[in-house]
Amino acid sequence: MRKLIAVLLASLLLLPLSALAEDAAVTESGEILAQSVPATITIDVAGNREETKTLTVKSDTSPPLLDIKTPQPYAVLPVGTALDYFADDSVSGLLHHSLTISLQNCLGDDAFTEDINHSGGIMAAGVYRLIASVSDIAGNFAEEIREFVVYDPEGGFVTGSGWIDSPAGAFMAQPSLSGKASFGFVSKYHKGATIPKGETIFQFRACGLNFQYRYSSELG
Repeated sequence: MRKLIAVLLASLLLLPLSALAEDAAVTESGEILAQSVPATITIDVAGNREETKTLTVKSDTSPPLLDIKTPQPYAVLPVGTALDYFADDSVSGLLHHSLTISLQNCLGDDAFTEDINHSGGIMAAGVYRLIASVSDIAGNFAEEIREFVVYDPEGGFVTGSGWIDSPAGAFMAQPSLSGKASFGFVSKYHKGATIPKGETIFQFRACGLNFQYRYSSELG
């Protein structure tokens, strides 16, 4: 910063007094400068008359503003929900910014990345990751990452099952037990509902554990 001020002072000594406007914009290599550092310059003009002008040097070190209202982190949204975000850099008064939103469908072998329009909605059910980034002319950068789920209330039901190897120590009541544990689930949005209903089953035969749970909430 001291080197920059010295360069500015040296260049200003070569300018007529009328060129020193109170609000003159200062740039260095295309960078808009934003942290105020006052520098007082005394110039001996023609007629042996001295006047003092004060120049404000600014260095922009603040990241731009990026505000994502929709989706919220880990939100569960119906298909067609529009994304809602706002990006700006009011610190240095920039009017231009770059914003890229990458949407990733993280469903197994069909995973893909797609750039989307912020005013559009997600029309397919799935688990998604949204990456929004914005940068200003000074090179400052801001990024937000959101993961969220999109569901289709009219899309029928989802079901699944499987098994795991439960190691010794996993069942705290009897830590010496180990073996295969199986599970199954089914979930569905009934007509007009915004909350799914379903059932989950978990069995660990080595200890006679048989767990069954019916639910009707977003968290299951």
